[in-house]
Amino acid sequence: MIYKIVQGNRFKLHVLVRKMDVSKEFQRLIDFDMNLATDIKVELHGCFCDTVSVPIQVAGIQGNILICDIPPTLELGNYNIKVSWKYEGSEMVSIERNLLRIVDHNSLSNIPVGIVEGEHTGLFDLRYYIVTDNQSTCPISFIVHNAKFSYTINGETQLVENQENFMLNGAISNGKKLEAEIMPIQGFSIGMVKVLMNGKDVTEEYYNSDTHKIIIPAVSGYVTITASGTVNASYYGASSAKDMSELNMEDLTLLEDALVGKTLTIETTDEKPYIWFVSRQPLIFQQCGFEASMNTTKLGDLYYYWSDELVAGDDNEYQIKLKE
Repeated sequence: MIYKIVQGNRFKLHVLVRKMDVSKEFQRLIDFDMNLATDIKVELHGCFCDTVSVPIQVAGIQGNILICDIPPTLELGNYNIKVSWKYEGSEMVSIERNLLRIVDHNSLSNIPVGIVEGEHTGLFDLRYYIVTDNQSTCPISFIVHNAKFSYTINGETQLVENQENFMLNGAISNGKKLEAEIMPIQGFSIGMVKVLMNGKDVTEEYYNSDTHKIIIPAVSGYVTITASGTVNASYYGASSAKDMSELNMEDLTLLEDALVGKTLTIETTDEKPYIWFVSRQPLIFQQCGFEASMNTTKLGDLYYYWSDELVAGDDNEYQIKLKE
């Protein structure tokens, strides 16, 4: 038995849904986006074959959380939970035995803290946590990729720097102010930022896209903040490399911005007679109003452009545009 709740309490059961991704070579659990599902039902099955359907809403950054409103009218006894839905025409179901027991007094109650693992499963895996409307503390999660951030929780400020991938779980007192600031790291700008509270998207209300600050005056539920940096670093300069096999990126100048719309003048020398550009966007180059001929290739998500051998000079001006 996982949860033992005194009869008469209303609470919200959060069900985290994961799917077993199976192939010939491996298997792994991945978050399952319930926004893609239809006919979602959550039912509690009592020990006397009683079935109670509970209202649900889909929440979470990945859409993998079902928030179930458990009524205070459940009879005493044990309950299994059945989660069912349809996905691409197929019926899906996961059943957890003895998830919940409704008891008649406090000495029999037990509510584990944090996320609780369910039974081992074949196709789907369920995890759980409980939130009450009068909770004294609220869980908070930061999920940050390619950015750094500072946050103030319960009056204490912390700075997390230079993170490629980072997840922080904590708690904040109910009704307290939460402040956070998302900051770019070298070669990145701030891309997507999303703020959820109790599964509701409150990004527009609490996030300032100009300052990249998040201010929630009074936290009233589970908060998830997701942010990611968008790569916008570009490179340009003269090099001795006449092709990709000889290129040393350290010879080039790092520009923490896109090249599109820029006009750049690059000096060549006898030792470095080739001009190079590296971008995450496809580009065209113009000189004196005419399109310049450039060698090009793409490796991964980077576009590489380089000139033929040029004479030494400081008058190599390029107008750079996005290639449509």
